[in-house]
Amino acid sequence: MDSFPLPAGIAPSANMKRMNEMLSRQGCTLSPVTVTVTGNVYTFSSECRIQGIHSKTQSGLTAEGTDA
Repeated sequence: MDSFPLPAGIAPSANMKRMNEMLSRQGCTLSPVTVTVTGNVYTFSSECRIQGIHSKTQSGLTAEGTDA
């Protein structure tokens, strides 16, 4: 599994909101974020049609701790 740490000082939820807004402006539909029973896995999906290309993705993020 790939790991993509955020630069210091960037809240994960704020970064995700910013990215979702950018994708929505480009024509993507995003599902609401769901959380697993254990509370540390966040999943969502997106469907985009940009420049005639259709794509659909499902993503999952695992929080490994409470520190940002």
